Amino acid sequence: ALMTVMLTYVYDASDDDDRIELDPSQLVDSEVPADVLDAALADAIEWLMKHHGRIDPAWSEVNRLVRGDLELPIDGGPDLLRAVYGERRDDGTLEGVAGDAYVLIVEWDSFGAFSGRSIHQYGSATLDDESPHYADQAPLFVARELKAVLLDPEAVLADAVRTYRPGE
Repeated sequence: ALMTVMLTYVYDASDDDDRIELDPSQLVDSEVPADVLDAALADAIEWLMKHHGRIDPAWSEVNRLVRGDLELPIDGGPDLLRAVYGERRDDGTLEGVAGDAYVLIVEWDSFGAFSGRSIHQYGSATLDDESPHYADQAPLFVARELKAVLLDPEAVLADAVRTYRPGE
């Protein structure tokens, strides 16, 4: 948790006069200046102690996937295979605001038959917070589970809650 919270300090583009802004693209072939690392470490320790009373809280206490009223602990962090970029919240957690979002895996067997599995970090109704699909995939995403992608028209119809034609 300490290292990732340090990154939220180093890469933060806030308007705080005391905050050191650092563009990650400047670090491709260079090192982070020692004074920036010192400031980030001090800031991260202060922030973790203020909100968690220690510098080594469980990552699940800090890193959160938030969608409407749903809030779940999530693994991952910046620049990892499980990319999750968090922003600090006033309650001492990081809210994931960018990173992995949609994963689709399609497989073909030796006979040419294919199957698919996918997951979205929230659900398929990304703009309608009243929809049951606004956050229904979040628990699966956090658990690193995939759902079946229905590719066969008969399977789609068998699983459909309702069918309709737009405009009718």
